[in-house]
Amino acid sequence: MRRIIFSLVMTAALVPAALNAQASATGAATGRATAMTSADAAADARINATIEKSVKAGMPRSDFDNKVAEGRAKGASSARIASVVEHRAESMSRVQAALEKGDRKAEQTSEQKAAADGSVTTAAELVAATDAFQNGVSLSSIINLSAGAGANRGLALSVLADLVAGGRTAPSQAVVRVQSAIQAGGNALSVLSASAAATGSIGGHIGH
Repeated sequence: MRRIIFSLVMTAALVPAALNAQASATGAATGRATAMTSADAAADARINATIEKSVKAGMPRSDFDNKVAEGRAKGASSARIASVVEHRAESMSRVQAALEKGDRKAEQTSEQKAAADGSVTTAAELVAATDAFQNGVSLSSIINLSAGAGANRGLALSVLADLVAGGRTAPSQAVVRVQSAIQAGGNALSVLSASAAATGSIGGHIGH
């Protein structure tokens, strides 16, 4: 009988302690979830603010949307995605300013006036130039290549970006190859473009 009474007493003493421990654990988990939700909300606000500011400056929204979608697909945190978007915006802003400066300089040179006419940077050109820049190509190289490509600027920048993507070609070597194709004329740049695209596809397949 004494044993039964002792067991009941011990059980009565332990139950509140267990309930308190469970409540504490639940509260801690809720606190962590709330903190994560607040952090994600703050990061999402950074993402939206950066995109809106960039779009107003003339940068393509689709490029930033693609970065966000890529990050979400990979399971990256909102904070990580925000950092990537902010870095992309900073890089694109520098490239945009450099290309605009190059265009103004070209317009002041009579020999290049024809090539400079209508040379407002397109969204595709800006994206390709930014890709090249973020993969190590200098702004001065991008400006010089852009000025020398004339009407083929979009293709030249696209090929440059493809060549340096993923470190497949050293930036300096990629610039030389694109410049050589431009100087060769004809379909040399298109041939290089096809080669760069094929290399990228092969490299991407192996990487997976």
